[in-house]
Amino acid sequence: MKNKLIIILLSLLSTQLYALEKIECRDSDSLYVEEKVFISNIGKLNCEFYQDVIDTLRDINDFNSVDAVVNIILSDRSFSASFDLGSNLEIPQQFIRQNKAGDYHFVSNEATVGIVAHEYGHAILSSFLAQELPSFNNLFQLQKKISKLKIRAFGIRLLIKDPKTSVSERISLQNELLTIAKKMKELKSKRNNENYERFFNLMLPYQELLADVITVYNYNDKDFLVKIVDHPKYSKLEKEVVVARSFNQVDVELSKENEQSPHAKLYLVRQYIGSNLWPTNSHQKREYIDKILRAIRASLEEELYGPLPSLNYKAQSKRLISKLKSMR
Repeated sequence: MKNKLIIILLSLLSTQLYALEKIECRDSDSLYVEEKVFISNIGKLNCEFYQDVIDTLRDINDFNSVDAVVNIILSDRSFSASFDLGSNLEIPQQFIRQNKAGDYHFVSNEATVGIVAHEYGHAILSSFLAQELPSFNNLFQLQKKISKLKIRAFGIRLLIKDPKTSVSERISLQNELLTIAKKMKELKSKRNNENYERFFNLMLPYQELLADVITVYNYNDKDFLVKIVDHPKYSKLEKEVVVARSFNQVDVELSKENEQSPHAKLYLVRQYIGSNLWPTNSHQKREYIDKILRAIRASLEEELYGPLPSLNYKAQSKRLISKLKSMR
C-alpha cells in the first residue's frame, strides 16, 4: 500500500525532479494571488515577467466584478498553461507552441502574458458558476481542496530542501507528503462521483469562450487570440481552430474534425460579441461580461437539468446568442 501511495505522489507532483522556490519579487503583491511558487529545472525566476502577470490580473479586475483569487505556479518554460478549475494557475515564463507535426514555436513575452489573461478567464467563470450553480459549487469546493493540497505539497518540499530542517523533521514531512497524496486521491474519487466529467465536458466550450472574451477585452483587440495562438507551421485543420477564435466577421466553416473543439465550437458567438457587445470603456466591459456570464449560466442550466437533446455546434451557438439578446 505504501509503494502505491508513493507512485500516486509522483504522478500528482510531476515536478519532483525540479528545483523549487517561493516567488519573492518586490512590488508584486496582488489581491488576486494567494500562494506563489516557482518550479525550475533550467532557468531562474524572472521578476519582470511575474510583475507583468500581476499587472495583467489587476487590469482584468478593473473591468471584472467576479472575485477570482488564484495560486500562481510559475515554471521556466512549457508547452502548456492551465487553470485546474479550483485555485491553481500554472503558467510558464516561456511558452512553447507545438503543432501536430512536432514543430516548435517559441511564443513572444507579450503572447505568453496574453495566455495568462486567458487562463485567468477560466478562473473567473469557475468562480461565477460556483456562486450560481449549487451542483458546480460542490465540484468547485472539492477541486479547491485538491489545489490547496498541491500547493501545500510544494511548501513541504521547500522545507525538506531547507538545510536548517533536521533529519527527524524531514522524515515527518515525507510522511505528510504521503498523507497528502492519499487525501488527493480520495478527493478526486469523490469529485468524480459528483458527475465531474459530465459537467466538465459541458462547460468546456463556455470556458474557452469566456476566457477568450476576457483576453480580447483586456487587450482591446478582436484578433488578439488569433495572433497569440497561431503557429507558423500549423496545418489547415489547426489553422481553422485559430481563425475560429477571432471576434471579427471572418469566414469560418468548421470541418467535421473540429466541430467539437471547445476552442472553436462557439465561433458564431464570438463573432456576435465582436459585432454587438464590443466595449469602448471599462464600464461597458463590466456590463457585457455580466451579460455573457448570465447567458452562459442559463445555457448550462438547460443542458444540465433540461430535457434538451444534444445540439450541434451551430445550434448551440444560436441558442447562446438568443440568450445574449434577451439579457438586460
